[in-house]
Amino acid sequence: MLDGRTGLGFLFANANRPHFRVWATGAPYATKGLLKARGYEWRDVPGSEDKAWRIETIDPDGECDFLGAEVFTRGGTVLVEEVRSVQRFTPRHEIIKTVHV
Repeated sequence: MLDGRTGLGFLFANANRPHFRVWATGAPYATKGLLKARGYEWRDVPGSEDKAWRIETIDPDGECDFLGAEVFTRGGTVLVEEVRSVQRFTPRHEIIKTVHV
């Protein structure tokens, strides 16, 4: 039991919770270790032939703040993608905003 709930109850409670993918496009190579340590993965960027570092989170603003302070110290571009429960395991992607940090 998790927090007084069963495992299935926990899954149902979180299934419709908004999740986001934050893409650190063009991150400097020197920050590779920092991004990996935080849980970022090297993936294909949706709608592009490029690759970038990506993390799934429920706090995209916090990730943008982290990227602006630790990774893109001279400025950069971050893509934020909302991932709905029906899209989570499909190749469909929808970038909802581009953030310049």
